[in-house]
Amino acid sequence: MKPFWALLLAASACFPQAPPKLGRPASVSPSKPKGVLMNQEQKDPAAKLLRLADDEYFTLSEDRRMQLANAFSELSIDDSITDPVMIQPQLALGAPLLIDLKTRKTAPLLLGTFETGLRAWQVNLRPNLNLFLKSRATGELLYSKPLLSVRRGLEPLPSGGGPTPQSFQAATTKVSLVVIDLLDRLAGRLTTGDISATAVAYDTRSNTIRSHIQGAAQPPVPQLKKQPYVQSEFDTRVQIDNELIVPDHGSARNGFRIRVAKQLTKDDGVLRTELNQPFLMAHILMVRLDQPVTVIQASPLVQQVTLPTGEQAFNALFLVELGGEKGHKITPGDYRIYLDLGATFLGPYPLKVTE
Repeated sequence: MKPFWALLLAASACFPQAPPKLGRPASVSPSKPKGVLMNQEQKDPAAKLLRLADDEYFTLSEDRRMQLANAFSELSIDDSITDPVMIQPQLALGAPLLIDLKTRKTAPLLLGTFETGLRAWQVNLRPNLNLFLKSRATGELLYSKPLLSVRRGLEPLPSGGGPTPQSFQAATTKVSLVVIDLLDRLAGRLTTGDISATAVAYDTRSNTIRSHIQGAAQPPVPQLKKQPYVQSEFDTRVQIDNELIVPDHGSARNGFRIRVAKQLTKDDGVLRTELNQPFLMAHILMVRLDQPVTVIQASPLVQQVTLPTGEQAFNALFLVELGGEKGHKITPGDYRIYLDLGATFLGPYPLKVTE
């Protein structure tokens, strides 16, 4: 039998085609996945707008915040589109490149959101706007839960609950620009080193920001945690085809697989254990409407190779078993899948899991 990576590299379907636009929540469809394995970020005017001088994040005035919010709204609105179903939601993040906690009392993250009345009804941001914040030094997800708080004792309205907004209400747009203090949110979990963060609202994701933290505790040595549902292969070739296969459906009872083949550089999030073994700390993020995110960790060993240029690279070839007897247990439902692959954040990919 051929090893799984041989079958993987022979596969032809890697990325889904451009999907239909959002409709009613029972058939909410994903935005087109942003980024590919070789180039994570596309040009993003909203992300560029929120890229401020470092000092400004710490001293942002109300007038300046409103100015940025208005500009963010203008970037998000296309006057040629009048059907609210066709108006796409937007998420964007901004943060200082350097946060020195010896001289700063906060770690600001600027979050911009844009939505129509129809979209707000389809996807309630209260339970569905999640932040995924990662330590690049350890590969650990430091934060992976909703950003917006809900008052104690109150249940957020279900997405798609109540009457469908009509006409003017459906087309009304709302923009929000807020500063979130990561130092407060992480309650002492920030350590010295690089962090990255991405916001996700079900089928929509933001740009990924990267900041360097100084003046905090030193991070622990990265821990390689072997998972029984992860299989990896060593490949010594100097060049491999980057591939990602996420199925659009699967059975919780019978199981299915997500497959990854990627050649990494030293800047792509490769970590080393105490024994100097190189490995990748990856996460599969399974997002459902109005439900907590399922975070599945995968930390496969990777094969170090020397390129013809003399530079070092690392071949990561692995699969993650989901469902079935041997896979990570999952619940049936309609998911949007995101993948954190070291320094790369990909998605969304639609996945329907049946019994």
